[in-house]
Amino acid sequence: MLTAVVLAIGAIAVGAVTIVGAIYHVLSMGSFVGSHFVLPPHIALGNWFGLAAAAFVGILAVWALLVASAVFVRRTYHSMANKLNVHMFETAGLFYLIGAATSIILIGFPIILIAQILLTVAFFSIPEQPKVQANQVQTVTAQS
Repeated sequence: MLTAVVLAIGAIAVGAVTIVGAIYHVLSMGSFVGSHFVLPPHIALGNWFGLAAAAFVGILAVWALLVASAVFVRRTYHSMANKLNVHMFETAGLFYLIGAATSIILIGFPIILIAQILLTVAFFSIPEQPKVQANQVQTVTAQS
């Protein structure tokens, strides 16, 4: 889960740099007249293509980092499902990964919301007393 968090923070940083870079690029194309920002009437088409390309690459980098983060989140939820015997964690992890992968086309955000709801249900489904495994029972009776 630590790797997933680091990748998600990296995605946020890349997104912030992309946004700030795009703002500075637009500001460099125009000028301030008094308190108003004015773009010149004839801006080279290459400036707009450069801005669009930089924004596109930034969005793809953010998406790739978020999908990589989702892979590690899914691994964590899979491990939790096996150790706690609550398989809703595994389902939530799968939905989270699918949502992250499809977020580039905006369909993934409702799927991530569903994953979060399933995760909440999974946490409330954790038994208060863990079930004793068969080998633990044999160890306890052998010690008695």
